[in-house]
Amino acid sequence: MALIDASLSERQNYWLNHIRAYDAAGKPSVEYARENGIEVSALYSACKALAEKGARSQPPRFQKATVVDGTTGAQWQIRLPNRATVG
Repeated sequence: MALIDASLSERQNYWLNHIRAYDAAGKPSVEYARENGIEVSALYSACKALAEKGARSQPPRFQKATVVDGTTGAQWQIRLPNRATVG
C-alpha cells in the first residue's frame, strides 16, 4: 500500500514509496532497481532530492566501524550504505 505525503508532488510520492520499499527490501540498490524496472541512478537522484526537501533523512556520510568477531585472522567484510559488501 502506497503512503501519500500531501506536501509532495505525485512524482515525489512515487519515488518516496520506491525508496521506502528499497529500504525495507534489504537488497543492494542495483538489485532492487533491476527487479522494479527503474534506473539505479534515478533512485539515487530521488533519494538526494527528497532528502534536500526534508522528506527523507540522509544517512551519515561516515559511520562507526565495530568489530563483530574478534578472532585473529578473520576475514574482514564491509557493508556499504547501498548494501553492497566489500571484502
